[in-house]
Amino acid sequence: CLRVAWRTQTLGNVGIDGVLPTLQRVLVHERLHDEVFATVLTVCVHADRASATLRSAGHQPPVLLRAGNGPCIQGVSPGLPLGIFDDASWPAHELALPERWGLLLSTDGLTEGRAGPERSDRLAMDGLLSLLADPVIDGSWAEDPNALIASLIEEVVRRNGEAPLDDVAALLLIGDRRGG
Repeated sequence: CLRVAWRTQTLGNVGIDGVLPTLQRVLVHERLHDEVFATVLTVCVHADRASATLRSAGHQPPVLLRAGNGPCIQGVSPGLPLGIFDDASWPAHELALPERWGLLLSTDGLTEGRAGPERSDRLAMDGLLSLLADPVIDGSWAEDPNALIASLIEEVVRRNGEAPLDDVAALLLIGDRRGG
């Protein structure tokens, strides 16, 4: 229901400032139980591909991939998840993008699994960063993004010993200010 509401707003050219408040209203109206909530991260890449606006409704932050500089977590002030309080707000975070960049967006299932087969601690964002900092991955993300996502999910499942309990999904946005 939220995906349809988001897509409707996007196709209807609703301003980015109105997306999360509308999703909040849809969630509260359509949920079957008051305990139901959702985390959401919105990203609006500006036409010049030099910057983006991010808003987090309790969602894990994106990872910025930069050619030759290694991955880094983008600190986005996480507002409350949708469905927690009626008067919640989600501050905008402006992100400067390098000339060539990748922005990895993922569900928390990617980071909530175990860090290794014989370990009880979670992979977490630090573990995700270490996987992405692998020299093999560092330069290949722009050339073959599908392979990066597939190998990343495969490694998360391997470390967890099985598919994590939560959903595992990832999306890699790639941009180049030179027009790519």
